Amino acid sequence: MNVFGPVDDDGAVEFAFALVPAVRGQGLAVHTVLGALEVLRAAGATVARAEAEIANVPARRALEHAGLIEVSRAPESVVYETRL
Repeated sequence: MNVFGPVDDDGAVEFAFALVPAVRGQGLAVHTVLGALEVLRAAGATVARAEAEIANVPARRALEHAGLIEVSRAPESVVYETRL
């Protein structure tokens, strides 16, 4: 998990996650995102934000299954958020 900067004035923080190829497809992505949300909550964030490439369907599914919702879309990426 990567966190991009401190919690902003709105209580939001952006994060990203990745899995090594050897463990992809084992259902670990959702658990990774849920763990990231717990870390962000403990750090005082009230909103978590993540961006995924439109073509990265597994990452998008993991974010959605962890409760994040799409809030914006660009030609090649989707931004997701959830309240913590």
